[in-house]
Amino acid sequence: MPEHDDQSQSTLDSSTAATTEASHFIEATMDSRASACDKLVENAVEKDIPATLLADSLKGIGLKAIEAVDYIDEFNQQVAI
Repeated sequence: MPEHDDQSQSTLDSSTAATTEASHFIEATMDSRASACDKLVENAVEKDIPATLLADSLKGIGLKAIEAVDYIDEFNQQVAI
């Protein structure tokens, strides 16, 4: 089995740390985006905004149509109540 020098281990450790940091950043970004979407739905319900404008707003913050469907469904359910 080949021996690894300390530099190889150091590179591996820093790579792992960078991956973990990137993972946390992505998770925080997704949480932030989900929170923004929830606020859009809440505002649309409160202000009686049409679903089409909500869909445009969701698209504006970067959601794809397949991602926005759940938020539109949530909006429709809240409006029905």
